[in-house]
Amino acid sequence: MKIALVSGAIIWTPLKVFQIFKRYLPPNSEIKLFTTDVNALKFPNQGIVYANTDEKLVNKIKQYSPDIIQINKLKNKGFSKFRIYKHNWLTYHLSEHGTIYAEK
Repeated sequence: MKIALVSGAIIWTPLKVFQIFKRYLPPNSEIKLFTTDVNALKFPNQGIVYANTDEKLVNKIKQYSPDIIQINKLKNKGFSKFRIYKHNWLTYHLSEHGTIYAEK
């Protein structure tokens, strides 16, 4: 299982959540933290992926092709309710089939 944790800033809470996930995931699972926070460059080779724009970040997430995406960046923008709609019950990535609904 591949997990993408997406956050606008990584210091402190998102970084701690990432470290806890990384420690307790089963051995066959993989997690990466995706961010536009320049502080990510302070943590090389830790599974943190940095991009300087949102568009580049989206492309890096698509390349990683995760099974699960946790999005903290929407919370930072003031959204409080989230819902993910899948168009069918088959196993597809959200980039191919599905919609994320966010409400302020």
